[in-house]
Amino acid sequence: MLKDFSTKRFWWGLLAILIIYSAYYLLLAENKAALIIPIAIRHVLRMAVVFAVYFTGTFYLGKLPQKWLKALWHIIHLSLISVLILLWVWHFTIAHLPLNLRRLGFSIHEFLISPLLYLATGMMGYVSKYTSEDGN
Repeated sequence: MLKDFSTKRFWWGLLAILIIYSAYYLLLAENKAALIIPIAIRHVLRMAVVFAVYFTGTFYLGKLPQKWLKALWHIIHLSLISVLILLWVWHFTIAHLPLNLRRLGFSIHEFLISPLLYLATGMMGYVSKYTSEDGN
């Protein structure tokens, strides 16, 4: 087994992100009782979920030996979080967002909280570590 890549740590990170993702959908996104929560608070909760997934992934992927992979994780998240914040500021200060921009925001949010990004990042780290050890 690779001494720099802990598969046990990776799976714990995936489980943590799956729990956050599932809790978001069960408690907020698909819960009709959550509609009584004001929209501004729902947006704050959505951003909190994005940051929770980001920091969870950062913590559990922190032991990857590939610095470029950690940088990629940060670049993807921070750039897309910036887009979400810009859309949020526009929505609450200038005017309501047009439907296409709202859909874009929901798609970005889904991409950021989905466990697939974490899984893909971990798999790229695992595969690149093996290929660099084999000399291929």
